[in-house]
This record gives sequence, C-alpha cells and structure tokens, in this order.
Amino acid sequence: MNSNDLNIDQINDLALLTTNQTAQIFELQPQTLRKWAMDGSGPIQPIKIGNRLRWKLKDIKKLCNAEGDE
Repeated sequence: MNSNDLNIDQINDLALLTTNQTAQIFELQPQTLRKWAMDGSGPIQPIKIGNRLRWKLKDIKKLCNAEGDE
C-alpha cells in the first residue's frame, strides 16, 4: 500500500454529518447545534458548505470518547 493511500478508518474520519444526524448522536435539538455554530460556544464546530452546516465525524468521535472517559 502506498503512503498516499487512504485506509477505511481515514475515509470514515473524512465523513461529514448533517446537523440533524449530529443532533441525534448527542441527543440534542438541531437548534442547539446551530446555536453552537453561530456563537462558537459548542465543544465542536461545523464546517459550512454553501449555506449548510456539516459536522466532522472525526470531531464527533473525539467528543464522544472524551465524554466516555469522564
């Protein structure tokens, strides 16, 4: 395998979730995530694609793992 090749874990970490999908994972209202995005108050921040918010699966996994460690 070439060093430039992506493995399945790397591909999964590049995944982007919608606000609704992310809200389901965290058991929050989508509006809470939108507020995080607007005021920068949340533990993770989305990226904006056009006028849509997308949340990085990599960031979601990190936050879930951090909450599980507490």
